[in-house]
Amino acid sequence: MRKLIFALQFFLFSFSYAQDSKGIITNRTEPGEFVSYEVIKDTLNCDSIVQVFYKNGQLFYRIFYKNGFRTGWYEQFHQNGAIWCKFLYYEGKIVDGLNICYSENGQISQKGYFKNGNEIGKWFQYGYSKDYGLNKIYKYNKKGRLVSVKFWDDEKKKWIKQGFM
Repeated sequence: MRKLIFALQFFLFSFSYAQDSKGIITNRTEPGEFVSYEVIKDTLNCDSIVQVFYKNGQLFYRIFYKNGFRTGWYEQFHQNGAIWCKFLYYEGKIVDGLNICYSENGQISQKGYFKNGNEIGKWFQYGYSKDYGLNKIYKYNKKGRLVSVKFWDDEKKKWIKQGFM
């Protein structure tokens, strides 16, 4: 879930940055984990492409814009280059359907469904247990509101419900 929130923060940043950018290619260096942001204008039949890179030069994420809206694949990568997650956008909205995120070693780390731009139903998180199995279940209502969370307690060997968040 933290990864999803982290990714959404970068969506918001990339949207505002892409709209403010002028020129063919814009690079900006920032302190911290990411070393550069790049905006490429008028390429591949898109108005712009926003790319953010890790310090090691590896692409962190890429998003395409058409007429000021996210359109096409948003792709996010781990520092080792492995795919983290992909979201398909059309005219600024996430396309309905299954979303799957992956760990650095290629294992599924999270999966669930989007509808009308919201997470709905059960979202499954994997990977924090010894066997990389299912360890959290988030439940969202039809409007995308988180209504409950269950997590696997390895010591007690049972599911614990956290209730509303």
